[in-house]
Amino acid sequence: MIDIRAHGTQILSPIEQGDYTESKQHLPSVSKELSRLATARLEYEKPSRSLLPSAEKSYFPGECSSMNSQKYLAIVNPHSGKKRGTSVLEQVQSALLPRGIELDIRMTERESHARQIAQETCLEGYAGICAIGGDGTFHEVVSGIMERKQKLSIPVGIIPGGTGNDVARHLGIKGVEDAIGHMLSGEVQPFDVAKVISGDQVDYCTTLVGWNVVAEVNRVAEKLRRLGPPRYALAGLTQVLLSQRRSAKVIFDDHSIEDDFLLVTACNTSFVGSGMRFAPRARTDDGMLDVVVVREASRWQLLRLFRKIFDGSHIEVDCVEYFQTRSLQILADDGQPLDIDGEVKGSTPFSVEVIPAAIFIHVDNRRPTSV
Repeated sequence: MIDIRAHGTQILSPIEQGDYTESKQHLPSVSKELSRLATARLEYEKPSRSLLPSAEKSYFPGECSSMNSQKYLAIVNPHSGKKRGTSVLEQVQSALLPRGIELDIRMTERESHARQIAQETCLEGYAGICAIGGDGTFHEVVSGIMERKQKLSIPVGIIPGGTGNDVARHLGIKGVEDAIGHMLSGEVQPFDVAKVISGDQVDYCTTLVGWNVVAEVNRVAEKLRRLGPPRYALAGLTQVLLSQRRSAKVIFDDHSIEDDFLLVTACNTSFVGSGMRFAPRARTDDGMLDVVVVREASRWQLLRLFRKIFDGSHIEVDCVEYFQTRSLQILADDGQPLDIDGEVKGSTPFSVEVIPAAIFIHVDNRRPTSV
């Protein structure tokens, strides 16, 4: 068995759900070296505690102290999930307060407010941060954390209160009560974050960075926001029928592909777009991005791909290429929009790179998951 982690890129092909099976190299034009390294097994290794700053060692899974008599900074988006944020907060309070866990509540009032709160709040004396809202709220909180002068040494709890909740879905968190259970367990795990650089603009990614068709899907979906989660499926179907290829040079690690592409998407989580299992092998604790590439495809192939995207079997479609990398760069005509965590921002050319174990989140791996 060959582990090509040392070469910086792992090539993955069609898989069975939850089964780390052998896979064959699926990018025939990349290089002779990758053709030689045609078989690989995805192996996860937990980061060594000796490599972590001392402040973070106490937050490794199974090593947290009791949460009793602790205070959490609660960043709440009251408008998330059709204005469910406030009711979700009440549910969290009723579960935590009797256990001696205090919440310092900060309600967001505008776009990027959660980012500002997470970046500027002095966290001395806090046991952790509690993000109450959807994927957009979590994205803002993590972005603010990444922009702090010092690396965060306390964990983040995710309370899903949005419409998509793809981060929670990826982690196996089934709802608010389940999320509270994960927090009360005291268990944590590392969570990778990707840094996206587009010109002078720096953003952070928790779920995906998408270019071409993916960005167009999100642009259309934003206009259909009143429809809720189904807007992504409707926008996706529309763009499948209207999609156009664009020329670009895709560079990953020490390799590159220069061609016309329908889409290139780098995923941190397995789920995106309100339940689409776009990158079924993705992990948020392996220091890798899972990249989905489609170059040329007929309308029939794209429709087949779209039908399979919710269970992850779309990677079995011939036109789909799937691989892992620590970094990715796309060189294309200036000004083509990007989708970063469901928001249209940034543009080509751009680069994205994983920051392994950037934060720690409350997840108890012993609890049953939904995926």
